[in-house]
Amino acid sequence: MFFVKNYWDGLGMNYSESFWHTVFRNISPLSAIFIGSSILILIIIILLDKYYFNRAKQEGLLINNSETNISPIIKILDFVGIISFWIGILLFSIIIPLISSFEFIAVELAILLMIIIYSLGIVYQIWRISSYAKQQKFLKRIEVSIQKQKLLLLTQGLILLAASITVPIILQKGCLCIFSDKYGINIQLDIFYSTQTTRGYWYDQICKDDEICQIYATLPQDTMHSVIINVHTGRNINSLYAELNSDSQYFVERCTEFPFPSRVDSRGQRRVYSCLFQNLFSNTEFDVKIFHNNVNLYKQLKYRTLPSEQDQQELVILFGGDYGNIQEGREMANHLLDVNPHVVLIGGDVTYDNGIIHCYYSQDQFIKSFSPYKQKNNILRIVPFIFSVGNHDVGFNDYSNYNITVSDEDGPLYFTYYPMKLVNNSIPQIKDRTTYNYHIMQNLILFGLDTGYLHSHESQVQWFKDIISQYPDYTRFAHYHVPMYPTCAYKSDTGLWPKLLTAQKYWLPLFDDYKFKAVFENHVHQFKRTFPIKNGKRDNLGTVYFGDGSMGIKSTKCTNDATTYQDGQPFAGLFDTVITGQESNHYWVLHSYPNGSLHYEARSPNYQIIVNSTYEQKINLSIKDDL
Repeated sequence: MFFVKNYWDGLGMNYSESFWHTVFRNISPLSAIFIGSSILILIIIILLDKYYFNRAKQEGLLINNSETNISPIIKILDFVGIISFWIGILLFSIIIPLISSFEFIAVELAILLMIIIYSLGIVYQIWRISSYAKQQKFLKRIEVSIQKQKLLLLTQGLILLAASITVPIILQKGCLCIFSDKYGINIQLDIFYSTQTTRGYWYDQICKDDEICQIYATLPQDTMHSVIINVHTGRNINSLYAELNSDSQYFVERCTEFPFPSRVDSRGQRRVYSCLFQNLFSNTEFDVKIFHNNVNLYKQLKYRTLPSEQDQQELVILFGGDYGNIQEGREMANHLLDVNPHVVLIGGDVTYDNGIIHCYYSQDQFIKSFSPYKQKNNILRIVPFIFSVGNHDVGFNDYSNYNITVSDEDGPLYFTYYPMKLVNNSIPQIKDRTTYNYHIMQNLILFGLDTGYLHSHESQVQWFKDIISQYPDYTRFAHYHVPMYPTCAYKSDTGLWPKLLTAQKYWLPLFDDYKFKAVFENHVHQFKRTFPIKNGKRDNLGTVYFGDGSMGIKSTKCTNDATTYQDGQPFAGLFDTVITGQESNHYWVLHSYPNGSLHYEARSPNYQIIVNSTYEQKINLSIKDDL
């Protein structure tokens, strides 16, 4: 029992094992029903066979009691029985290549298990037919049975052997991603399934051997004077340099290559480079060049550093969460030029790849949607990213209790692709990257938190306090995935409510005590803005919560039994504006002005301002004195 409990709890597993362990736990009840039904079908067939055979003997239907002269009724029963039997076998066996598709078992083991199952099926079929023969000796009856159906057995054997080998191979390196409709088969509810083989029909090699295929930027703690330019190239480019050049500064840096999972299929293979630049002037436009063997691989590319408080310039932040690479999401990305933000902030579920490395193309589609984009002069500009982690970035559920580590080979690619923190003035290795970070923008400090996916809420509290003590005069914001004040939450949702209550226990006092100005929440796929809240009640000196993560996805309308804001519900009276359903698709834009004014507005996929979404705040320039 101890072993079973440890396995069910996922103790001692690495990231990849924990992810598939979680998948297995979620599908195990369905699998048990599926497998149990298949076994029940087989048992019923065997019992029916025995019943009809005995009845045939009693009624003299075995004409002349001969092994070769069987009545038409028995032949019909044979045919129906064989078909039913093999339907049961096939239903049972299809689970094996699907499990192998997601690397829960090796493909060789999947092939072997399918061969064994089909072989047992053929053996049973031979024995079943042999029971109609007159001979009493078992081996003779088997010989007669084989002779009677040798052509059928040969055909079956060849087909089943081919299926045992080809099906697991075809289904290898499976991907289940959500809201990414460019590739894959939509199996249900915008969940798209693809394999190494099927992906070959949709696209060729993404990163050509001698070319750059992706270029984008992420920001470390000091967003105004530092940037990480990330570049993906083909396998032949074994070194890379990046150049930033403005009228007043010139930098050349050697880019650091980080490991890319070798198990990814050849169409997705690449080299991943990150190029760190520090000590940049704020509010400055730089020309960006990427060199390999002294050849510039990317022409006419721009990057603009964020303005500092001394620059007395407006700061524009585009923020949202739960981005869908479907029509609505792409429509939002097409309006990036209209917003013209300094930075794009997404609070989790960035690409819906579920942490599966074989869903790399979902990451590629996301990056191409946002970076780089054409300015009005048709010159490409990189807009940097800041993310917080969501469940579909690292898997499906809470992993903070597994004590797992991120790895070069298992990813997730969220860590491989998006460094957002410096340690000792350098980019940490993939395994050392964390899911909680902070970023300084002008006189604002933005905390990106992990709502219990790889780190517990409690484990981030002391770090939280330490960072605030280092920056006591900054106006505070936070962004994370699972909300503390969701618009829609079914009481049966065992994933959301425990996180919500845990966050309220450990984080809500911090937001209240340290006077956070605004918090950006996601995950629920609806639209909201609360009144200022403190100690769980409306308070003009409290924190405003924006959300709820519906950045171009398909959302469903919240039913009355799941709403949290109506009379008699947990958060009644706390919401200033709420939209549920497909009309909730949105992203927020924050304008921070030099005079201390903050202006928020939400826009729909067609770039229209959502009614009753605009909101104004004023920065308190003497926060430290108020604490």
